[in-house]
Amino acid sequence: MIYQAVYIVLCFIADFIIGDFLPLDFAAKSMIFVPALGFCSLILISRKLDITDSIFLSLGAGFVYGLFLPGSLLLYPILFMLVIMVTHMWSVNLNDTIIELLILLLMAIFVKEFLLYQYMTISGVTTLGFISWVRVYLFISIFGHIPLLLGIIYFYRHVLKLTQKNIRRKQNREQLVWKK
Repeated sequence: MIYQAVYIVLCFIADFIIGDFLPLDFAAKSMIFVPALGFCSLILISRKLDITDSIFLSLGAGFVYGLFLPGSLLLYPILFMLVIMVTHMWSVNLNDTIIELLILLLMAIFVKEFLLYQYMTISGVTTLGFISWVRVYLFISIFGHIPLLLGIIYFYRHVLKLTQKNIRRKQNREQLVWKK
């Protein structure tokens, strides 16, 4: 579990670092890219957990994420939890191929951004129309993540190998003496 925790933390740190280097256009005149690597790593790790552990993991990560963004302490735990529940249902019959994981992560980003847009529209935070939102924000958010997600999937597979190696090492150290 330590490898997964380090993986998620590193991806969230990469989110904040990439986000610092990218410009934000509050007037929505140009395309906006907000990285979601930590969120995607959370999706990948929670696929292997049962649903209750996935929900608790998403709530915890959402609270920590909400601490760094002002005014969104309860928004991100609920948002992460909803998306984790949806993607957990979707990923039941998926394999660990790169294409399937990439499509799952892109769909998760879409659902997260759509729910966030709906919240911002209903609460009056934004007056951006749906077509403008797709053009300015969603388009670059989906297609800009593809190369980053391929890297995240590669490191996820590496984390899985390390975890499996650690489990095998623990099993080899266990010695049971069977009595007849």
